[in-house]
Amino acid sequence: MFQGMALLQKPQLRFVLAHELRQSLHLLQMSTLDLLAHIREQEQDNPLLDVSWPDDRFSRKAARRRSSAGGLSDGAQDPFYRFQSPVTLEQRLSSQIRLLDSSPEGKRNAAFLAGNLDDSGYLAIGLEEAAACMAVPVPQMELGLRLLQACEPAGVAARSLAECLLLQSRRDPQAPTVMERLIREHLTDIAKGRWQRICRSLEITEKEASAAVRYLRRLNPRPGLSHCVSSIPYVIPEARLLWEDERSVVRFQHAFLPKVNLLSSAWTNVHESSSEWRSYAAAKRKEGRLLMDGLSMRQRTLQKVIRSVAEEQVSFLRYGAEAIRPLGLEQIAARSGVHPSTVSRAIRDKFVETGFGVLPLSRFFAVGIGTDTGESVSSRTVKCKIQAMIASENKSRPLSDSELAAALQKEGIRISRRTVAKYREEERLLPSTLRSPLELKG
Repeated sequence: MFQGMALLQKPQLRFVLAHELRQSLHLLQMSTLDLLAHIREQEQDNPLLDVSWPDDRFSRKAARRRSSAGGLSDGAQDPFYRFQSPVTLEQRLSSQIRLLDSSPEGKRNAAFLAGNLDDSGYLAIGLEEAAACMAVPVPQMELGLRLLQACEPAGVAARSLAECLLLQSRRDPQAPTVMERLIREHLTDIAKGRWQRICRSLEITEKEASAAVRYLRRLNPRPGLSHCVSSIPYVIPEARLLWEDERSVVRFQHAFLPKVNLLSSAWTNVHESSSEWRSYAAAKRKEGRLLMDGLSMRQRTLQKVIRSVAEEQVSFLRYGAEAIRPLGLEQIAARSGVHPSTVSRAIRDKFVETGFGVLPLSRFFAVGIGTDTGESVSSRTVKCKIQAMIASENKSRPLSDSELAAALQKEGIRISRRTVAKYREEERLLPSTLRSPLELKG
């Protein structure tokens, strides 16, 4: 029997998306800001595109004027102008290091470590690795660390939470005398509320331990965050969903979108004597048509999906987040006449403006939870109920997850303790042990 490699032809059926459809789906799942950047990119790359921006400052002609002028004189002329960035943590520390009474080598090592802090102000590099990078002994790098930790804000350049808190308490002459041992030995006990163990270990009274814990909770565990320079995320709503005159109203926001067209053939025929130009112009004209068709498809699909969402979530438009109904992709697909995967792409990174704030479209989709009446409520409604229960609970005796589940079950909502814990964590709500008051418990 022959065994070996052979080249054979075998018929096979495969599902392959056409290039036009792939581009349309790519445009559909883009956020509005990404779409504007994509159109601007295509405008710069395709000379046959005629893009009319709502604001002339975004146009290609304005960009050419700015380029020929050699820059911009002020922010009012530049649509991408950004205010001057605030002083970063590294810059503030470097200015302090220059004023320290130390050797140039120590200042240089401290400045190097200042450039290796994370957003919280913690040291993000080991001393051995830092010493190897600077080609100095580890003791010299430790001296640089001590210089850096002497700067403001207090607690900066720590290598752990305990060290960060210690650096802050050591600078304060009013700190409790037991603070160092409390930080070194009992941070876990504080988190778990083991007050009696703390009192026995430190040989202090409950009143002294309570005062020490209160002082500890006033310290800043992330001293670098106040100097963290982060970009502010901006979103542009696709539509406004409102409740007016006892009915839902959908107003689509198209004013910020540019109008994309192709230049007339009279202009392009000027250079058609060249075969290279003819082939190039044909390719660019095809790209332009694909872009225009994709934008039209995106607009039609979003209108269908958003209208369908508004029709399904009328109760939300009237009463708010607590009235969101259970909703799945299949329901919107059936109502709008598109495939569920298309609905998933359409709601990705899309936002709408409502009477209750700017919300992502995905917020309107929620799983259903059964009730004793045979109906179902959305997970968003249950989360709102959990938030309200925690906000109104007795602060001296916070509700546990089991008690929250029992309270919801009394209202007819069939839910388990584990689901309550999951929803509580998704809403960034602390467990009952960490919501307990500062008073010590036995």
